Amino acid sequence: MLDAFLSKGWFRMGQSVFTTHFLRFQQQFYPAVWLRYRLTEDLLSYAEMKLKKIERKFRVDVSPWRLEEEQEHLFTLYREHSGLVMSPTLNQILLDGYPENIFDTWQVTIRNGDQLIGLGVFDLGEHAAAGISNIYHPDYKKYSLGKMLMLLKIRYSFRKGFSWFYPGYAVPGYPRFDYKLDIGKNEIQYYHSPEQTWLGLTAGARLPDYLKMMEGALDSLLKKLRSFNVPCRLVYYPAFDLSLSDDMLPHVVTDPVFLLLGYNSEEEMLTIAKYSLDKEGFSISNCVTLNNNGWAFEGSQCICFDVLQVIESTDAVFGEGEILKIIGAG
Repeated sequence: MLDAFLSKGWFRMGQSVFTTHFLRFQQQFYPAVWLRYRLTEDLLSYAEMKLKKIERKFRVDVSPWRLEEEQEHLFTLYREHSGLVMSPTLNQILLDGYPENIFDTWQVTIRNGDQLIGLGVFDLGEHAAAGISNIYHPDYKKYSLGKMLMLLKIRYSFRKGFSWFYPGYAVPGYPRFDYKLDIGKNEIQYYHSPEQTWLGLTAGARLPDYLKMMEGALDSLLKKLRSFNVPCRLVYYPAFDLSLSDDMLPHVVTDPVFLLLGYNSEEEMLTIAKYSLDKEGFSISNCVTLNNNGWAFEGSQCICFDVLQVIESTDAVFGEGEILKIIGAG
């Protein structure tokens, strides 16, 4: 079952699975591109070469995962120095409050003597494995322990006879995740969302930027509409990922950016245009706000901090010309 989800660009979160193609770090929006490595002899040789120095200096072990107090202590140190917004505990990341773990979860540990300085958690499927979390002591950052933990997982997965290892996502424009692109350059593939397939990453090629693709399509429509004197505005929406963590909010907007076409003050309803990367077209939705967090301008960006719920939407997608006709501009 895990293999099937991974092959479709889905990933573990707590005790469930999810997928997304967008992220928000430090008030900035980014695309997320899911990766996987084909487990080959060449990739194993690369891992073995890189791991020699670490294994000469530190003690390495692989075993079934079991949450322990020293892991939470290490996670706290890592979180405080990471600069990322993270869950408060490792328990919450992996178990999300549930008493049992439904995944076949394993761990790789790196110790300096008895001190735990690196922990990598990963799940095993039938023919594939997925890296879930890598944490390390900030005092040992110079040893690239995050990368070493992933290589340890890759080596173990290869020795298990697996075909694929899924390390999570890379983030074009956010270098913190670029180390994943330096591993197994000939074996790496990325999930291309518009075609829902895995593609190889050729030498010198860049990962697709789904956010720029969406922004470009919406900006093109905006310019067309304004040429017909139709008022509209590009709006960024931080709550796009709310449905990933709160299943009590059905039918909320899940796009990080959309085009605001109008507002009906009597019904307190917004009309927006969204762009589908998969279907390569636009849809129109009527939405209401579920709270009153407000709107703001940050630099040149208009930000909607409200949570928007879709109450009516077109089933079909349309090209620019069709959208112009629908709203009476063409």
